[in-house]
Amino acid sequence: MNNETNYLPIHRTKEEIEEMRKNRKMTDVGVGEELFKEIVDALNKKQSVDNDELEWETPVPFSTYDLPKFDSQVFSPTIKDMVESVAKFTQTPVDLPAIIAFGVLSTVLSKKFFVEPKKGWKEPLNTYTTVLMESSNRKSAAYNAMTEPIYFYEKDLISEMKPKIKKRLAERGAIKKRIEKLQNDYAKTSDPAIREEIKEVVEELEALPELYEPTLLLDNSTEEKIATRLQENNEKIAIMSSEGDLFERMKVKGSDQEKLDIYLKGYSGDHLRVDRVTRNTERLEEPLITICISAQPTVIQNMPRKLNDRGLIPRFLFSIPDDFVGYRDVLNAFPIPERIRNKYISLIKKMLNFSTNQPIALHLEHEAEKLLSTFQMEVEVNFREGGILHDQLKAWGGKLVGQLIRITGLLHVTKYAETASCIEDIPTVIDKETLTKALQLKEYFIAHAEKAFGIMKQNELLVDAQFILGKLLAEQKLVISKQALWQKTKKRFEVAEQLNNTLNMLESRFYIQRVFGGKSGRKEMIYVNPLLFESMNADPNTPNTWLTLENKEKKEGELQNLKVPNSPKTNTENNQPENNNTLKSQKNEVVKKL
Repeated sequence: MNNETNYLPIHRTKEEIEEMRKNRKMTDVGVGEELFKEIVDALNKKQSVDNDELEWETPVPFSTYDLPKFDSQVFSPTIKDMVESVAKFTQTPVDLPAIIAFGVLSTVLSKKFFVEPKKGWKEPLNTYTTVLMESSNRKSAAYNAMTEPIYFYEKDLISEMKPKIKKRLAERGAIKKRIEKLQNDYAKTSDPAIREEIKEVVEELEALPELYEPTLLLDNSTEEKIATRLQENNEKIAIMSSEGDLFERMKVKGSDQEKLDIYLKGYSGDHLRVDRVTRNTERLEEPLITICISAQPTVIQNMPRKLNDRGLIPRFLFSIPDDFVGYRDVLNAFPIPERIRNKYISLIKKMLNFSTNQPIALHLEHEAEKLLSTFQMEVEVNFREGGILHDQLKAWGGKLVGQLIRITGLLHVTKYAETASCIEDIPTVIDKETLTKALQLKEYFIAHAEKAFGIMKQNELLVDAQFILGKLLAEQKLVISKQALWQKTKKRFEVAEQLNNTLNMLESRFYIQRVFGGKSGRKEMIYVNPLLFESMNADPNTPNTWLTLENKEKKEGELQNLKVPNSPKTNTENNQPENNNTLKSQKNEVVKKL
């Protein structure tokens, strides 16, 4: 639909027509006195049209997704209670603290256990997860509550290590001075005995490696800093943040293979060599990184294809929960009960204290092995043409089974850690029930990944169009002036051109029609396709939030969704307007007469 058909073609004022008549310009095209009066009367009237006078086509939809909600029943009682309490306190979907819980458990248990579902197939317990939510959703509050035990533990470790670090620093300093003196003596005398003594003292220094402050969690760190922290902390580190800076860095570093290698190999525990210009080469034998971040959906827009082709993005599990902002039950946002919080802190601290010289292998019982084989075949079918994993999710789907096996290991250890006193009390055989819980998350993660990969292809104009559409539908009006719309959105659209481009996109998809009217004929009105209001409650999981008008109320301790009030509907039959005398035909008639 081009712009030429969207506006009234009469641009002359009454004064101009009077002047034309005086100059007899109108008689040249055969316009009589009667037609002249008709046009003047039309110009004096308000140029408006009813919505049902317009022809409407079915809108070209933006991609929509049926997103399931996270089932907190997969967790052990202590983790489940904490996840649900954090969700209630922060008034966020349970998905947010649940995904953070996986990050916390990965931080605590990686390098201590791994799952070997079949001989030769090993899955460590670190995970890469991300939650995509708009700002003002209290992501930081949820992160702080869930990661609190790790920060407490890290703080205690640092306090414990400080005197040891100080002592070791003094010991190494003294040995270095001895080496320096011996080297000077040898330079003067070339005495073989001094040379042998230097070797012995160097070995003594190597036997006292440098000590560092323990680091369990990183936030916004460079790849070089991550490599250093891995080397200092038993080749294990976690990146946990309520901001999306990591994705922004990944976009910039997309063409730098060495920068990406640390994330690629930190997922699977592959050997990594980091060459430095100013420092010695760092060699990491089996680095394991846990990543758990939250970001606004826009940070993954226009994600470079190379990040997907290299396998970095497919390493992530995505969650895109509903947005509760504006409909939060603030009167019932009760603090986390101390009993639940203390139990959670105690459990996480217990698992942090689990100590082992070598990671412990976890195996599947026979029934669980059979279940896994059946599950693998079910997933495999989805890679065929027409399957959900055939196209853009192919690389991501290739890692799905392994991801769920990692989650199985996390669920297994926490299940028995509830009553265990030490790491030896954790059974090394995973039962069918635990595996079943983890595998049931397949549909959740596939649906959310599909939406995430859809967002990655979006550009700013598409997001703006969805934003404007949300505003129009929130008004629940069939017509609104452009000026009124701009007043409601001017914080986002600072210049008219940006708003016009956005409206053009919506018009090209048949969501709106733009018409000039008013007494002057220059006031732009925006008519909304009435078909949209008939399905406002049809799908609560579109890429934007215009169909997600949700609220919550407390009912026997559960959060319930409240439906949007009834939307206005047009008097139509079979989705067709009653009046087919459209504005376009009326305008064409005037053009013909003129």
